[in-house]
Amino acid sequence: MTTHVAIIGSGIAAISAAIEVVSQGATVTVIGGRPGATALHSGAWDIASDPTRYPHQPWNEILSPLHSLEELKKRQPNHLYHLIAQNGQIPNLASFLVQTLKRLEKELSYPLHGSLEKNFLIPTPLGTVKTTAFVGPTQGGNLLEMQGGRLLIIGIKGLSFPAQQLAATLKDQTTRQPNPYCSDIMVREISIKHLPTTTSMELAMKLDEDPLIDSFHETLLRETEQAQATHVLLPPVIGLQRTSHIFSRLRESKEIVWFESLAIPPSIPGLRLHHRLEAFLKNGKVHFIEAEVSQTRTEKRRVLAVKTRNAQGQEEELLIDRLVLATGKFIGGGLNPSPLRESLFDLPVPSPSPLLAPHFFGDHRLLSAGLRVGPLLQPVDEKGRLAYENLWAAGSVIGGYQATTEGCGMGVAVATGTLAGRLAVHA
Repeated sequence: MTTHVAIIGSGIAAISAAIEVVSQGATVTVIGGRPGATALHSGAWDIASDPTRYPHQPWNEILSPLHSLEELKKRQPNHLYHLIAQNGQIPNLASFLVQTLKRLEKELSYPLHGSLEKNFLIPTPLGTVKTTAFVGPTQGGNLLEMQGGRLLIIGIKGLSFPAQQLAATLKDQTTRQPNPYCSDIMVREISIKHLPTTTSMELAMKLDEDPLIDSFHETLLRETEQAQATHVLLPPVIGLQRTSHIFSRLRESKEIVWFESLAIPPSIPGLRLHHRLEAFLKNGKVHFIEAEVSQTRTEKRRVLAVKTRNAQGQEEELLIDRLVLATGKFIGGGLNPSPLRESLFDLPVPSPSPLLAPHFFGDHRLLSAGLRVGPLLQPVDEKGRLAYENLWAAGSVIGGYQATTEGCGMGVAVATGTLAGRLAVHA
């Protein structure tokens, strides 16, 4: 009899679990409704940030993602990475992450730039520089690889993208580095016909249209040639559906590196990634139910069934053999904020006090809230007892780590998703 695994969720953790279940020869049903945090994704695929980093530290002294991963496990023995690394299924966490990311790239047709061996530094629309491990397909401009380069930052009239501020910040930061990463940083502001003011979504959709693609392409090439740029930084709005086509045309100028900055919500790169996840769910490799889970049925220590409701209000009950919960935190609806509980099974969520720090950039413990899990990623109750013997958790519905301050969000999602899928199949 073929093993069947159901997965609730449609983000990176859920898709990682689904890919693993299929690779193990089992069948899978994915239940997903509204977009979660993936649709807000900036484009940075964080694995681990340097826990030893200090303000104004030279870029070349920041620990690589690989060394940051080891340092994070060493400093936080209760971190999810430490729990995963101790699991007998994974002999080497770093190798496991690389292998699963490569498989994810292939399944989603979503090539990443970067590695665990060295940092990737990329500008943000806030005028800052972000250190990460990997970035999305259109964001492959690493400041650490621009020695002697001439960086041109493109602004678009009417679009809220602080090109001048970003240039000033980058000039200030690069001049403080022991190695000069750019010989020059320039700004050009271009106009888009018939769009005196625009939102990122409106412009991205307009750039999918052939006439605008042609004129946009010509304008960029002209400005780049006049500036004699070697690298061109674009706002993260370069198309929604036809981004690959636009960049393939730009990259015909092989001597120039074209790339987008990271994004802030509403994120066009996040929506592109969400569309890749949707395409995977509908390619026939998994059974996909586009609906919300409205009710669960359990008996003793087993999940027996879940009831789904689609957008038309139609309900369906799905019998459960094994279930992976990858419902996210607050954006995805995996947790109820008040009272702080897990949404579907009313499982307990530890509530460290205070949940919010007095300062904006403080340690907001609410962001690390989530389910407690055992060594096999199975949720436990207040007394540490197994909640359900056929339930596993993956991604940010699990607590005990801070994705933002520890820079580990995507790494944890991919690792726990893959491992939960594997454990569910072999239970």
